[in-house]
Amino acid sequence: KTTTMSTTASIGTASADGGGGDATTASAAASTDVPMTGADGGLADGAPSAAKPASESTAAAGTTAATSSADDDAASSGTTFLFASESVTESHPDKLCDVISDAIVDACLTLDPASRVACETVCKTGVVIVLGEITTSASINYEQVIRDAVRDAGYDDPAKGLDYKTCNVIVALEEQSPDIAQAVDAAKVEDIGAGDSCIVFGYACSETAEYMPLSHVLATKLSARLAEVRKEGTLDWIRPDGKTQITLEYGNNDNGVPEPKRVHSIVISAQHSEEVSNDKIAADLM
Repeated sequence: KTTTMSTTASIGTASADGGGGDATTASAAASTDVPMTGADGGLADGAPSAAKPASESTAAAGTTAATSSADDDAASSGTTFLFASESVTESHPDKLCDVISDAIVDACLTLDPASRVACETVCKTGVVIVLGEITTSASINYEQVIRDAVRDAGYDDPAKGLDYKTCNVIVALEEQSPDIAQAVDAAKVEDIGAGDSCIVFGYACSETAEYMPLSHVLATKLSARLAEVRKEGTLDWIRPDGKTQITLEYGNNDNGVPEPKRVHSIVISAQHSEEVSNDKIAADLM
């Protein structure tokens, strides 16, 4: 399919929400997919059940927003509906917390494959807090693991909101609760219980080769591109934090199955240096 979009950009800036500096970012869950109808954002009455994950959409505070110039009236007429997906960059605070927790798990399992790790991470301007329960025979310098993960995410200057060299690192880890440990310390494999539980659900679709909704794939690729141009130095003004949102308009095909018709709007939110102008941000991101 070929989608035509206008290159009219609406530019705005916002203060950082947890990223520090002059970031134009907002704190939001990674990659949420939510069906909507019309410009008012109400839930689609006729949306297929496969397109209704139980998650919330949080609109990004956008640096650059591009909207299709096609007539939007159809999206509010009931014949079509809008479906938005949001994705964050690898250095967004939400994702950074995941990366730090994963780094601790990796460090434990590398030295002790039988490690059990229940680790949570919190990041804020100038501080990283790690807390939880860990059972391992490995001797880990958790603070160093944390600082290395922050460095690899690109946070190396207080102006970015976090500097791996000087940030305050608080480690509040202790031994796993005996009550939980006894469930997973059984001598026989068949007697091992669960130390935790969760419910996971999802769906696959035929819109893309990844079997994911097209809006999700596009938003994820845009976020990956934001990280790429930062690492390669293509855009010297861009900083680690960022996120994207793609909204598609869907309509039913001849068989009554909803399918993407066009890209309705794009939002790109990028943390940036104080010196760069809005005009340059728009030109570079578009």
